[in-house]
Amino acid sequence: MNLFSKCFSIATALTLSVCSLSVTSSFGEEKVSYTLSFDLDGAVCEDYDFPDMTVVGSASILIPEGEPKKDGYYFSGWTYDNHIMYEENDSFQMPEQDTVLVPVWFKKGDKDFHTTTYDAGGGEFLDPQDDVISVAGRYIIIPTDVVEKAGYQQCGWTDGEYIFQKGQKMIAPSSDLVLYPVWRAWNNVNYSAGDYDDIVGGNAVSFEKFATQSFELPDNTRFSRKGYALSGWHCENDGKDYLTNATYIMPDEEAFFTAIWRPFSYNIKFSASTSQVTKVKASYGDTITIPECEFTKSGYVFAGWTYKGKTYFPNDRFEIPALLRGETISFGCKWVKESDISDEQLSCFSLIEAKRAYKNGKITLDELQEQADFLLCK
Repeated sequence: MNLFSKCFSIATALTLSVCSLSVTSSFGEEKVSYTLSFDLDGAVCEDYDFPDMTVVGSASILIPEGEPKKDGYYFSGWTYDNHIMYEENDSFQMPEQDTVLVPVWFKKGDKDFHTTTYDAGGGEFLDPQDDVISVAGRYIIIPTDVVEKAGYQQCGWTDGEYIFQKGQKMIAPSSDLVLYPVWRAWNNVNYSAGDYDDIVGGNAVSFEKFATQSFELPDNTRFSRKGYALSGWHCENDGKDYLTNATYIMPDEEAFFTAIWRPFSYNIKFSASTSQVTKVKASYGDTITIPECEFTKSGYVFAGWTYKGKTYFPNDRFEIPALLRGETISFGCKWVKESDISDEQLSCFSLIEAKRAYKNGKITLDELQEQADFLLCK
């Protein structure tokens, strides 16, 4: 190891030791740190001391550079479970517990070779794998999942006790070994929109997933319901509620999800022009009071709010209808030229203007009553 690499490795170890003592996630959850130790097993290492590290559980670090030496052996790498080996600069995911890494050795001049064989385990090889011959203590890179079997998905390899994943470095055994595929059965994950009459389009769909597979639940566009937004999924298997797009691990059985709905919330617009807009917030099924018009237009009189061809007047009641995603509720302002209306109509509009003036504090209640009496008696 050169001087720069040595200094970098020491700095990395010290940084991990200092910075990992207390870590809080973006959700405010404090994560637990553990101690990672290196047991040299009586060996010596001249270029690195391998100090203990404090590492957050599940965090990944790089294995430090440095080669322990032991008489009669070559150093292969590090292990903590006697199954998987890690070489220097390999990524190592910290277990959720204090962990000790120990060296893996192979004997100098060892000629006792052993064979590792891949068996299709009742399936069929898509890419046949050659036998691997090695001495104990070296490593064998686990191949990709290359076996198929009807109704199942291969998820690694096993010697009957330990499950190896593709790309891992398996410590070469001290005897012949046969690796078999790990099978996970395919099952349906079923989604239902629920028993509602206002579902638009399909109300059920299913997909195949294999046991232990991690996947995202559908987003809020999976089903459509008038007046409602899809906000989550209720799982019948575990009784839990999940958000849309939440990660779910497939059980070893069929999974059933039902949509969770919440009423749409709208910003209802009352527009006299692009710059003159009043907004009222309400949800599907609510009943709102049509607001007064706060806007004016020279030479015109306000004659109500229009929505889908119907005219509504201030203080009318309006029930929020069921809309589909993306639809909006927008009322337009109806104006009538003063010169085009009769005296009777003008009296009505003047009364509306008087009520607005009272509401805005420009006239008193007595003044409003006087104007009403005058206009109604004309």
